Amino acid sequence: MTTKHILLALIALGLSSMHARAELHNRGNGLIYDSTLNVTWLADMNYAKTSGFDVDGTLTWSAATNWVADLDYAGYSDWRLPTLLENDPTCDGAFDSDMTRTTPGASSRGGCTGGELSHLFVVSLGNKPGESVRTAAGDTSIQIKNQKLFSNIEEALYWSSTRRSDFPLAGWAFATNLGHQWNNRNLSGAHYTLVVRTGDVAAVPEPASYSLLALGLMTMSIPGGLRRRI
Repeated sequence: MTTKHILLALIALGLSSMHARAELHNRGNGLIYDSTLNVTWLADMNYAKTSGFDVDGTLTWSAATNWVADLDYAGYSDWRLPTLLENDPTCDGAFDSDMTRTTPGASSRGGCTGGELSHLFVVSLGNKPGESVRTAAGDTSIQIKNQKLFSNIEEALYWSSTRRSDFPLAGWAFATNLGHQWNNRNLSGAHYTLVVRTGDVAAVPEPASYSLLALGLMTMSIPGGLRRRI
């Protein structure tokens, strides 16, 4: 392997390690990249209302799915609804409507992190069972900082793309006012919509990486690299 190839490999390693340490990256223009899930979120959590598509932003599952599929934002048209896991093994247990612990399989479960939607609210934003996502008490500084990246966070149900396998007229949604996910939401009900797409919208070096990259380019431009001349 040549010196040039080694240097390029080191630069790539440095970039990947920085992405591993961080979770949410503000890409600007209302776009937030999640390096853990490798997805990009639309920072406005009620863009259906902000954009003027709907008066309050609550849509049926079909309307939400169709609106997201037709959405073109920041030059991207591959937006979709985020996922929830139907049988999520990460859930703490099950909770009924008054948040008392019940048996697994109940319609409402807390502490789930396996789906894209649940991971965002529970892990990144600190949404705990029985608490609203806006409750900052006890959350880490990173979670509080992450919340500030988003706007129009509604304390209500958000649709996922996941439908119930055993009952096609119902789907999965996440309740940000209680920090848990539901599997019995009627698809004709009106809930909020959070928009996501797979991948990063700006796969470029972060500010700290430019110095490393520049040093590497200078090194390759000097005859013999950084070897001392005799």
